[in-house]
Amino acid sequence: MKAFLRISALAALAAATQPALANDWGIAVQVNEGAPLPPVPVLQAMAPAGSTVRDILGWHNVEKSRGLYTMPAVDWHLYQQVAAAGDKNVVTLFAGNPIYGTATFGFPTSAEQIAAWARFAAYAVANDGGTAPDSKAANIPSLEAVTIWNEFNGTWNGGIVTPQQQQQAMAALLKVVVPAIRAANPKVKIGAGAYVGAFNLSNWFLNIAVDGFDWHSVDWLDVHPYVAPNGLATWQSEVAKLRASGITNPFYFSEWGGPNSVSYATKFAGTANNPPSYAQWFIANVVAVDTIMPAGGNFFTLANVTQFPNQGLTTGTMTAPAYQLTTLGAAYLNYFLPWASAMAIAGN
Repeated sequence: MKAFLRISALAALAAATQPALANDWGIAVQVNEGAPLPPVPVLQAMAPAGSTVRDILGWHNVEKSRGLYTMPAVDWHLYQQVAAAGDKNVVTLFAGNPIYGTATFGFPTSAEQIAAWARFAAYAVANDGGTAPDSKAANIPSLEAVTIWNEFNGTWNGGIVTPQQQQQAMAALLKVVVPAIRAANPKVKIGAGAYVGAFNLSNWFLNIAVDGFDWHSVDWLDVHPYVAPNGLATWQSEVAKLRASGITNPFYFSEWGGPNSVSYATKFAGTANNPPSYAQWFIANVVAVDTIMPAGGNFFTLANVTQFPNQGLTTGTMTAPAYQLTTLGAAYLNYFLPWASAMAIAGN
């Protein structure tokens, strides 16, 4: 494959090598963190029709005055472009809000903060059938799912440090927010957990249940499986323990790939794809060890940006008539997406 391909050529490649996706695999574009807004042709190339495109929507950016909700322009433009590409929006609901007494990225813990966060979540998923966001509904077009929070046990712990306190806080939030989302939009899928890594995976979900949350009330367990080869045994053990506990929700990998794909590729550079590409390794060693097929997930990220160097599927600004497809991007188009499509067609 040539180093540089025109966007139209990439779109033709995607159309020729993958049937339309019917499940929830796709890409994480990270527009909320400064990544470029991908044009529709780029989305069509890297996320064939029916794929998911995941981004994050921050409460503090939506409700700047109490009770007044406004969809940020960049988010609204992304959602429209995803719909225009024939794809599905998956939105991670996230962040605190200083007007309710939390830090910008503080986790809501008081009854007032939790109730306000639930109203924000209901706004985000509601749809009155209009064509623009307004005071009645956010109207995110082609909304497939929302996930609740982002990496709560990792970088974005909201100021809550210990695992026990995190699990208690997550349970308290979910018990209020999930019913609010269901009431506002009974059709939207819900992922919850906001877990990153592998260590203590089973206890994380079990202890949230111990604190009074019923996992049957949501569709997916939201996990970021950043698992390198040296952590694979832990991942396999933790998944087995989780399933033995009786929690049967499928995983939804709202982020996967990212830094692990880069470190894997660096480690095995020059080995002529033997061992296999990271996409192949991920399917065989992270996905396949679970007895329950995952609901899907989103590769992190589409394009290289300052915050996430050498992790994207493509390089460049994505506004030029051509852009470079990385080795990761080629593996994603040529191996991973056909696998995901085959799983969807098989009904798995």
